[in-house]
Amino acid sequence: MSQHVPSVRLELAAALLVPSAAFGFVRVFDDSSAVLPVIGASLLSTAVAIGARRARLPLLVAAVVSLGALTVLVVNRYAPGSARFGVLPTTETRAILRVLFDDGLAQFRELRAPVETLDPFVAAALIATWVMSFLTDWGALRLRLAFEPVLPAALLFVFSAVLGSGQRQIVATVVFAGAVLIWAVVQRVDDLATNSIWLTADRRRGPMALARNGAIFGVVAVLLGAVAGPRLPGASSEELYSWRNQGDPVRSVISPYVNIEARLVTQTNTQLFTVRSDRPSYWRLAGLDSYENGLWSTRGTFREESGDLPGLGVNAGTTLTVTQEFTIDSLAEIWLPAAFAPSRVESESDVSWNADSGSLTVDNSRPTSDGITYTVESTIALFTPDELRAAPPAVPVEIAERYLPLPDDLTDRVANEAAAITAGATTNYDRMLALQEYFRAFDYDVQLSERVGD
Repeated sequence: MSQHVPSVRLELAAALLVPSAAFGFVRVFDDSSAVLPVIGASLLSTAVAIGARRARLPLLVAAVVSLGALTVLVVNRYAPGSARFGVLPTTETRAILRVLFDDGLAQFRELRAPVETLDPFVAAALIATWVMSFLTDWGALRLRLAFEPVLPAALLFVFSAVLGSGQRQIVATVVFAGAVLIWAVVQRVDDLATNSIWLTADRRRGPMALARNGAIFGVVAVLLGAVAGPRLPGASSEELYSWRNQGDPVRSVISPYVNIEARLVTQTNTQLFTVRSDRPSYWRLAGLDSYENGLWSTRGTFREESGDLPGLGVNAGTTLTVTQEFTIDSLAEIWLPAAFAPSRVESESDVSWNADSGSLTVDNSRPTSDGITYTVESTIALFTPDELRAAPPAVPVEIAERYLPLPDDLTDRVANEAAAITAGATTNYDRMLALQEYFRAFDYDVQLSERVGD
């Protein structure tokens, strides 16, 4: 194998491949800034690979060094303070990362892009780009291959294209195509300059001429594709096979509290939404009916609706109609709050409705409800405490099967605590009041004391 030291321009061209593909994750996350640590990890991985190669470390040793650096990065980012000396993972480190992995796997099965900037997803993207950057450096600069170094980056690009939303696809494609173009031209010029004898007097056939002509041709091709492609006949037509929306109108959605830690730690005064109403009410956000792998969620039929909302409505002797005008500012969720139970909605934006849970969301084309203005009418049941206490104690079978199953791994401690709290209550209504008062008595604090045991 040749011992020729790669040129700096070749190293830079190879280093652009994976970050340009990682840029495509702007289609996966609802916050574009989520790609910054992912791109940073790619560049750091490349720097480690370049340093190991220039130090003439064998490939296996370089791989071990790269893996060690990745471990230190992941541990200090997602399990800070748990590693010994900040480097050596401990049992606590492994437990934290295991939870992170399990949460990511559960959420991956349920969520659809664009998703919130959740730690499990960012961590997975960070690790993937780190590994792909090392493989790219290996193929491009150790093996001196021409086409194969593009494959790791292409794999990341295809992943984000397949799972990402329909937004920013042209920008992401242009960025990746531009990086591939730079690599192709620089690699070819460097290869000819290294292995061929050029007639320096004939500048039209020299490396610089080849680089100039190749760059011009590539830039024209990329720009032509970006500008003319979307304007071709049929480009904006509906696809023959809608793989991205397959399974709709059934939609799986995760509890808005799945990322509650970040919201609690970020102590800022932020106006989430404003509402004008002729009556104060509890602005309900979501109805969730499933608990699995540590996450509350709902999986139901969400259909685009406008005007009167279909469903069973409120079963009560006395009701009140309340009109609300909402403007969502910074809720950062797909949900649309409303007094329970919504009966009519009007909005210039597309709104989806789940009749079973009485929940409103934005449609799949929007990552969040931020910026939406809508008007909703709700039919509120006016029950007196005596009426609620007089309700039959037996729960209908269809409700019990959907809303009352408990997780298989629920400990006896939870059941015993619930029984103790509701011991003095004689009706379901009084039991719910006892539980409500129990949880309202807690003092919540984001500053946790040191864990002393399970």
